Amino acid sequence: MEYKKYVQKPFEVEAYQNDSGDYVFRYKTNGEYIESTMPKESFESIYELKEE
Repeated sequence: MEYKKYVQKPFEVEAYQNDSGDYVFRYKTNGEYIESTMPKESFESIYELKEE
């Protein structure tokens, strides 16, 4: 099995930090929100706060 490199396309999510410091994030697909949780270190290595 050969590993291939992938990069994440520009993708916006809405998120907040929960009491344990992990991020709860959501994104919209097919008109519905999908919600998930990601460890702080992983989330911050992928996403940065969008300045409005």
